[in-house]
Amino acid sequence: MTAWGRLAKSIVKGDGVDKGREFEVETNIVNAPYLSKGDEIVVTSTDYLPGHSETFEVEDVTRQYWTRQQPGRETVRVKLAAQFPHNGVRYSLLNRLEAAQGRLSSIDQTLVREGAETRAAVGILNRSVRVVSAGDNPGDAFPDSPSKDGTKCQLDSNGKTDGKGPCYSFGGHMLFRQGFATVYVSGVEFKQMGQGGRLAHYPIHFHMARKVPYETTIASNSINESMTRWIVLHSTSGVRVANNVGYKSIGHGFYLEDATETGNIFDRNLGVFARAAIDNDQNPRKVPGILSDNQDPKSFTPPNVANQGFPYRSDSEYPSVFWITNGWNEFTGNMAATAVRILLVPATMRLLGRANWWAPRPLRRLYARHGIKEEIRAERAGVPV
Repeated sequence: MTAWGRLAKSIVKGDGVDKGREFEVETNIVNAPYLSKGDEIVVTSTDYLPGHSETFEVEDVTRQYWTRQQPGRETVRVKLAAQFPHNGVRYSLLNRLEAAQGRLSSIDQTLVREGAETRAAVGILNRSVRVVSAGDNPGDAFPDSPSKDGTKCQLDSNGKTDGKGPCYSFGGHMLFRQGFATVYVSGVEFKQMGQGGRLAHYPIHFHMARKVPYETTIASNSINESMTRWIVLHSTSGVRVANNVGYKSIGHGFYLEDATETGNIFDRNLGVFARAAIDNDQNPRKVPGILSDNQDPKSFTPPNVANQGFPYRSDSEYPSVFWITNGWNEFTGNMAATAVRILLVPATMRLLGRANWWAPRPLRRLYARHGIKEEIRAERAGVPV
């Protein structure tokens, strides 16, 4: 299966329910999310605000198949209307770079002809095979946060939680160690997996597996609302990670742990919303970040540092969709669709400061005209959990 595609036309607030205002999703021979009634999809933010990615339940689909003469597309009606706009149009180079036409011949002509890819992604979150975390006792469901009665997770005077009810983040985890004959995981939904704030307890984790057997593959899965990360490779070489959808992690999403990882392939993966491990509404369970132990930057000297190897608090200050510690790996066709901090290089974030939040002038005018904003006061005041 193909786990994600692109919008074929833009969405405005209120679209998706009424006839004539359905979503349109591009389908083609390379990237075709063939949707069905009941599917859960995520449409990614395209307005620089990470919380504007939205999930929908598919109510009805009309399909126009791809041919050599015309692109395929699916007209999709969903249960609840869109709350935010989502771009479905490529960014044209021909119309905006007329003065540079002579230089455009030196770059990819498909890019010049069709425009830069800036359309929202549409990822499929559900699968027929599901691995779903549960509560502490047999038959207990994984607790909601907030609870059904509206109770929210609260920090105590020491900045901790009791880990119960709406603060619960003790999900399942899957671990592969050195010595296996083969691993091929495909077409599985991992729901609310990972254990909040705990090292080595992630939804999918290759732990010091060294050189793995040929065709070790993690493909076409979804990792949906993870407590900590999506897919982690630690001291492992030769894994193919392809066509997966990650939605809502705490801290970094697709993660190369300590720069010893080489020869891995990350191909056509979609990551949506890597959340910071801070006390705000985007982290309702108050999950602590693994790389966030150091609370006071002035105390980064022994013996005050809780974890001396984690001086930069990257899970809380700049979580990324793809955390790339070693360039000797192959990354092709992936999409990072919003993180609370999106850059991969912590030092750059320090240098840029407020400029990390720069938006082009046309987008700033669009925000002002339509009243688009995101509540960030809690995040500005947020501290690592």
